[in-house]
Amino acid sequence: MNKDNVKLGLRIKAAREKASMNQAEFAEKLGIFPTHLNRWEKGKVAPGWTALVEIAMICNVTLDWLLTGNDVSDKLTAATSKNLNKDLEKILYWLQNNPLDVPLFLKLIKGKKEIKSALEALRLLGLSSSLAERP
Repeated sequence: MNKDNVKLGLRIKAAREKASMNQAEFAEKLGIFPTHLNRWEKGKVAPGWTALVEIAMICNVTLDWLLTGNDVSDKLTAATSKNLNKDLEKILYWLQNNPLDVPLFLKLIKGKKEIKSALEALRLLGLSSSLAERP
């Protein structure tokens, strides 16, 4: 079992509990089987990007907190957190649909964890218009 997956799983469980849902309810909202959610929470497997975005949105936490444990969500209003998650969803959508550009994107953000840096990187690549096309 991967140590990072275990930490991520614990944060997914904490987010679910913060949202006052049991595994069956949460799994239903995510469109997965409870056994699969259990495997995520135990760190046996990690969810994909789309699922992470959904978890963050449903539980009103940031992807930064889910992925790193940095508790910036306490410093954000609910509206700000929701806006950040929407921006991240757009970024992830673009990255999934443009896999050949991912290395260049990563070079542009230079390992920064800030969403604004990622959005700026996409703008530098001239891709801000493709973000608006997200369904």
